[in-house]
Amino acid sequence: MFSVIQNVKNRNIIGQINSVAGFVEYLKDAKRVEVPQILKLREIDKKSKEYQAIKITLPSICFNYTFKNNYVNTENANESTGFLYFDIDGEKDFNYDTTYITALWKSVGGNGFGLLVKVRNLVKENFKESYGHIVDILGIPYDKSCNDCSRVNIISFDTEAHYNENAVEIDLLEFNTTVLHAVKKLPHFNSNKNKKLGYSLNGGNIRFNNLSDVLEEKDFEFNKEGYYDFGKEKVEYCKCFAPRKIVPEGLRNQRVSSYAYCLISINPDAGFTNFKRYLQKYNTKCCNPPLEWEEIDHIATKIYNLRGNVNPRNNAKRRVVYGAKINTIDEKRKINGKILGNERSENTFKSLVDCVLSWDYEKYPKITQKTLRTVSGRCKNTIEKYYRSVLNTVRRLKAESLKNEVGE
Repeated sequence: MFSVIQNVKNRNIIGQINSVAGFVEYLKDAKRVEVPQILKLREIDKKSKEYQAIKITLPSICFNYTFKNNYVNTENANESTGFLYFDIDGEKDFNYDTTYITALWKSVGGNGFGLLVKVRNLVKENFKESYGHIVDILGIPYDKSCNDCSRVNIISFDTEAHYNENAVEIDLLEFNTTVLHAVKKLPHFNSNKNKKLGYSLNGGNIRFNNLSDVLEEKDFEFNKEGYYDFGKEKVEYCKCFAPRKIVPEGLRNQRVSSYAYCLISINPDAGFTNFKRYLQKYNTKCCNPPLEWEEIDHIATKIYNLRGNVNPRNNAKRRVVYGAKINTIDEKRKINGKILGNERSENTFKSLVDCVLSWDYEKYPKITQKTLRTVSGRCKNTIEKYYRSVLNTVRRLKAESLKNEVGE
């Protein structure tokens, strides 16, 4: 059932423990040869070399899956054991609901807890999403390092380890039907990820922006190269994004609420569970420290009840939009570089034309490349590139101006 390995450095399977009850009894056994080392571990500095040296020699166990080829890694993960392992670090007391907890014990370092939850219909492809979903149900801190089907846990020692064979099982069947894609991270402000990520919503998908809706109302056509440049009249739209900097304590409620308003405004048909899940993800990843689960639940409930009555706010702008045939980052970068390059060239040319039109002939009687460099402040290569075109343009503009004056 649960695969036992020699230590975290050697993942060859050397034995197994066939039940949770058997594992809990093993945890309580003070006669195990490694117990003195575990007790020593709890007395020394966690950051010391000695601590790490002891830790990597201790027997370890894998709770989540059984493994093929007698070796523990993700590729060999074969079948769910019917249990999932979770870790709570840095807490001396366990102050969480134990409804779903089959086993609970003190961690090997003595400053945290390990726990097992009984699960049904766990799908390997949805493992990471399932893990996060159960974290939400349990109301415990999210430990990213444990979200792995081949997670290895050092076998601890705890004479007071808790076992509850009547703990409530979590059935993931319904959850699996809603998961379309793994949500690895929320998009940042300058992300190129567009609109369809996440969970099924009545035939659609949760979106992180409404750019497609806005573009449907615009009158434009892609050029022969497959893109359209709105220029200075950039398209404004609503975008849900996670900040690159951690949200500090005083701004957490405001930022989570703002994210929630954006999310529900462009996903009015979202289910409440999935809507709240995204707020919990935002809270966990972006807020330090995260808001309490009760606060997230309050924000989610309040804002979800406003769905259909919240208008998207334009907090993002887009200058260039791309047709279906342009779908790689490199292609888009080349187009953007071309547009910006042409724009810089036009601005440079215009500034030189303006410079010549307002020329001070008393100070510089003749316009040469050298004097134009001095007056404009542009480099030699720029002046050489535009010099003839600038003079020709100035002559044309002056001729047109003179012609208009005579005509009047």
